[in-house]
Amino acid sequence: MNALHKRVGLAAVAGTLLAAPAAGQVGTLPERSPFRDLESRQDLTFLAGLGGGRDRLGAAPNGGLAIGVRHDLRVSGPAALMSRVIVQLSDRDILRTRGVPPAARIASSESQPLYFADVGVTLNLTGQKSWRGLVPSLNGSLGFVGDFRDASDSSGFRFGNRFALQFGAGVKWHAPGRWTVRADLTNYFYNITYPNSFRILAPVNGEQPLLGVAEGARTWVRNSMLLVGLTRHFGR
Repeated sequence: MNALHKRVGLAAVAGTLLAAPAAGQVGTLPERSPFRDLESRQDLTFLAGLGGGRDRLGAAPNGGLAIGVRHDLRVSGPAALMSRVIVQLSDRDILRTRGVPPAARIASSESQPLYFADVGVTLNLTGQKSWRGLVPSLNGSLGFVGDFRDASDSSGFRFGNRFALQFGAGVKWHAPGRWTVRADLTNYFYNITYPNSFRILAPVNGEQPLLGVAEGARTWVRNSMLLVGLTRHFGR
């Protein structure tokens, strides 16, 4: 009986020793995994890029070079709070409202920067890890856009300051060290209001108004920007 017990015990030990290497082969070794932990808690990014958007009549600023700064603060899991300030060096057309055919409605052009500020949430699609060094993300925010001008132009149009919605996507290269790069596609949505001068109630000599009688005075603009940035990690 004792011999039988010894044989059973030896068999169990041998089985354990044989199973251990096999178990170690399941899965991926940590050093070979394509995923790496994101250790930093905050990012500060200096942005630059191009973009813009036109309204249906071409009266609002239409875009150009954009520069700004973005801050990300990790709050929970894959989510981070995002805040951003951008200046877009836009141009805009001054329109003639009457007395000329539609093809000659542009009286002149001028520089008119737009200022954006928004706060929102960024969601890392790979959680708090990078995949082969890349961190793709989606984000959404609320903010405002304005030109900080009080006066209307000669056509009666004024851009003013207004609320803006923003939806975007991006990808960050999580390189070793404190500095890395990222790219973002940002879409701001805001509405503008055309003045009464764009709607001619009593056309003279066959004039065509900028706005038809049945057209609304408000319209939405999508201002899209492709931004690239240099990012500094800090905090844990």
